[in-house]
Amino acid sequence: MSGTIPSCLTPPTGRASRATTLMPIVAPLAGEIVIPKRTNSAFIGTGLEDRLRQAGIDTLVIAGVVTNNSVEATVRMAGNLGFHTLLAEDACFTFARRDWRGVLRSAEEVHAMSLANLDGEYCTVVKAADLLDAVAKA
Repeated sequence: MSGTIPSCLTPPTGRASRATTLMPIVAPLAGEIVIPKRTNSAFIGTGLEDRLRQAGIDTLVIAGVVTNNSVEATVRMAGNLGFHTLLAEDACFTFARRDWRGVLRSAEEVHAMSLANLDGEYCTVVKAADLLDAVAKA
């Protein structure tokens, strides 16, 4: 998911700001399909599922920003839709936040809890280097 507004940084207004424009290093390459999104899940209102199914894609590798929001929502939907989903844990990040009781949790704690919520039920959590090694050997 990409576009003027990165999939995981879509502000509530759905409008891009300087903070949500793509960095050149992750800009789409010529010919790559750009599918902008307006909600926390890459599957809501984007046609992504149809595109993947039409292309015969059944395995997804997911990385992104705000593990406990957009990444988690997208991974849950991918798993529920029957995709074999791999989540690159070291290609995602989040921010510190307060829990329900008001206790400040570090970004690492929030990230780790999201990974624990997802792994084994909606996806398999993996390291990016392991994915790259597997691709190189294929």
